[in-house]
Amino acid sequence: MREKIEGQAGSIASEHSSKPSLDLAIVYRRIEELKPDSANPRRHGKKQIRQIADSIEAFGFLVPILIDEAGLVIAGHGRYAAAKLLGLKQVPIIEVTGLSEAKRRALALADNRIAEGAGWDREMLAAELVDEGKPAGVGCLRNEGYA
Repeated sequence: MREKIEGQAGSIASEHSSKPSLDLAIVYRRIEELKPDSANPRRHGKKQIRQIADSIEAFGFLVPILIDEAGLVIAGHGRYAAAKLLGLKQVPIIEVTGLSEAKRRALALADNRIAEGAGWDREMLAAELVDEGKPAGVGCLRNEGYA
């Protein structure tokens, strides 16, 4: 089942370009149609998968899983595992088409590595987490020592 959620994001790559298609659409796909990449070097422990599942329960499944034309997960292995843990039948995905094997692997690595370079403004983070009146879901962050 492929139910379209959002409209097209617009294409900036031509049909004859070696770049992937950027006609992005978020659709729901049955979870059994997705195939985790066994060569993905990123590992998610049980605790982190539980945290991702808690976040999905608290806020919804707001960040789609990226897959290629064959259903291979490019980015979102943790979200995939959390969805399985929650027993979800369908998940939101974005199908990225037109990637060479090298580009697909580079995208998978970049998706994980780029965020690692970011830091935290500790004062702003503390101000965000100190108020007990925060919405449900912040507790999953408190459990990790952010508060």
